[in-house]
Amino acid sequence: QVSKFNRFLMMALMAMPLVITSCAKDDDETTPSNPGGDQVISGEITTSTTWTSNNTYILTGGVHVLDGVTLTIEAGTKIISNVNEPSVAYLLFERGSKIMAEGTKDAPIVFTSGESTPARGVWGGIIICGKAPINNGTEAVAEVGDVMYGGNISSDNSGILKYVRVEYTGNA
Repeated sequence: QVSKFNRFLMMALMAMPLVITSCAKDDDETTPSNPGGDQVISGEITTSTTWTSNNTYILTGGVHVLDGVTLTIEAGTKIISNVNEPSVAYLLFERGSKIMAEGTKDAPIVFTSGESTPARGVWGGIIICGKAPINNGTEAVAEVGDVMYGGNISSDNSGILKYVRVEYTGNA
């Protein structure tokens, strides 16, 4: 009897670290830590972050990448709009931020609707607000997100979009 109990106790102690580590909670929604799962993204991204292809990122409402922050998105990553929210999902890059989204021919980065039967215009898409000259004045306020864009830096660079597919966007 003691031998069986000792084996049981030993097995329980060995399994305990797995239970403890699986209960950790990440309070920052913009810094996903759940490998291989759905990551809900909302609000502001305030530190440079990498989105990995083993996760699906669900945009809830307007998500703003702030000045000085770089969002890197790995090849093969999927980003979808949250269909359970009343506010329109979009991903906005404020002046001074960057998107580094380099998919490949075989593993494109896909931004799409989270709806099971999506239609055109169901989410807001990607908005990049750079510092380069615009065609009407020097600066303007974006229709989405209420942030400034434009300026006088003709060499402004807001990042890379390569092998990226953006589907079902265009919400007014």
